[in-house]
Amino acid sequence: MVTAVAGDILRDICINEVPLIFRKELYALACAAGGVLYFLLPFVGVESIYVRNIAGLALIFVIRVLAIKYSLGVPVLTEHGTTFHHGHKKHGPEK
Repeated sequence: MVTAVAGDILRDICINEVPLIFRKELYALACAAGGVLYFLLPFVGVESIYVRNIAGLALIFVIRVLAIKYSLGVPVLTEHGTTFHHGHKKHGPEK
């Protein structure tokens, strides 16, 4: 997980774009939650790597599906401060 996120950041920096992890997408937060779950499961007695893998992946999947379905995102830092993006982009003229 760490290498995937770090690779994405490095790629975006190399092509002079704001890394996706720093935009409104929820994928990195979902991956972090899955990683934390994977790490914590042995402390509650789950030693099977297969069960830990499936639980982590399931949590990531559920978070991503809910984020897409309900248009959830994370705060975005802009030059004017922090903004929250909720819902889909509006099409048509700005008001």
